[in-house]
Amino acid sequence: MKKTTRSVGLDIDAYGVRAVVTARSYLGNSVVDDIENVVTITSDMTHENEALDTLKHLKNEISAKPIDHVVSCLAGKQVYASRMSFKMLPSDELLGALRLELRKTLPFNVDTATIEYQILESSSEKQELQILVTAVATDLLHKHTSSLKRCGLQPEIVDIVPTALANTAWHLNKAASDSKAVVLCIHFAPHACTLVFEGAEAPFFCRTIYLPEEASALDNERKTADSLIDEISRSLVFYKKTYRVPVVDGLVMLGSETFSKGFKKTIVAGIGLDLIPTTRIILESAKDPQPDGVFDCAMVLALRGFKE
Repeated sequence: MKKTTRSVGLDIDAYGVRAVVTARSYLGNSVVDDIENVVTITSDMTHENEALDTLKHLKNEISAKPIDHVVSCLAGKQVYASRMSFKMLPSDELLGALRLELRKTLPFNVDTATIEYQILESSSEKQELQILVTAVATDLLHKHTSSLKRCGLQPEIVDIVPTALANTAWHLNKAASDSKAVVLCIHFAPHACTLVFEGAEAPFFCRTIYLPEEASALDNERKTADSLIDEISRSLVFYKKTYRVPVVDGLVMLGSETFSKGFKKTIVAGIGLDLIPTTRIILESAKDPQPDGVFDCAMVLALRGFKE
C-alpha cells in the first residue's frame, strides 16, 4: 500500500516568504520524493500583522495540514554559528562549558540564548573537539515559532540561515558529483548578504554583510555590487589564509530576487569563481521553470523534515 507524507520548507526574510512543499511516497522498499508546489509571497514581514496575514495566506496556498512536517530557518543579528576547537569534556558538562566560552564572542546575551552543538571531529590524542556551535536569542525563536503556530503551521524544526545554507551547498555539491569541492554559498536577502564556506573536508565559516535599506534600489545597485565584491573578496582571502584552503572551487547564489539579474551577474564576474548550477524546479502546473536559486534553501529545509 502506498503511503505519502508531506514536508514544507520555509525561507523567510524581511520582504516575504518562499515555500517548497515536498511529498515523499513509500511503496514497498522504494522511496520517491516529488515537489508538489512552490510559493513565493512578497510582503513586509517586519510588521507583525502583515507577517501573520502572509503566513495565513501561505497556509491556504499550500493547503497545509496539521500532519505536515514544517521546517523553517532564522536569520539576523541574534543568530550565530561558528566552528571552534574545544577541550574534550563529558557530554553532561559540554553545553555549560560552551555557554561560558560563548560569552567572549556572542554578539547578544548568552544567558537568554538557545544553544546547540554538533561534534565534527574528536582527537583523543589532543583531548580536543572540533565543534559546530549555533545560538539564537530565545525570544526571537519563540516569536518565530509562535507566529507560525498562530497561522496553523506547526514547526518541527527551526534551523538558522548559515547552517541551512551549508546544507544547501552540500546538496548541490552532491548533485554535481563533486562532494569534496569547497564552495562559497551566498544568500541574498533584502538587508543582508550571508556567506558560507562549505566542503566535506573543509572548515565551516560564515559571515553576514549587512546592507543599507536602499541597497536594492536600481540607482544604488552598482554601488552596492562594488561594495559587496570588495567584502566578499576579503572574506575569500581571509578564509583561504586562516584555514589553509588553497582553492575555493565554485560559487552558489541563493535567496530572494531582491536585486536584478544583472546585479548577480556583476557579483559573479567580480568574484571570479565558477557558478555552480542550482536546482531547476519545473512544475506541471507552471509553464516555465522557477527562478534559479530562489527556492533551493526552502527545498533543502523541506527535505530535512523527512529525516527527523
